[in-house]
Amino acid sequence: FEGRDGRPFSVSSWTTVVKDTWKRHCGLSPPPKLLRAIFICWLRDQAHTNKATPEVLKSCATLMKHQLATQESDVYDKKTHERLTKSAFDFTSDFADRCAQAR
Repeated sequence: FEGRDGRPFSVSSWTTVVKDTWKRHCGLSPPPKLLRAIFICWLRDQAHTNKATPEVLKSCATLMKHQLATQESDVYDKKTHERLTKSAFDFTSDFADRCAQAR
């Protein structure tokens, strides 16, 4: 991606573009930690469909100053997170439905 001057974005400029885009569409500017988590979850999903090779995953970990072990850990395992939080979401959703019906 290039800036208006035709030169590639610096890391900080690219971060600003991404955060501003989120803020424009969602009303919030997410912290960098959340952006990294979203990106790594997406990247890992791409790896499961063979679109992101191990070389790409390693390169992204290096670029983000992550250890490869961090990127491969359960921290970014969306399926484990969904499994571990499903009961809480189901309980809360059921409670909200009952409250709405009682109105």
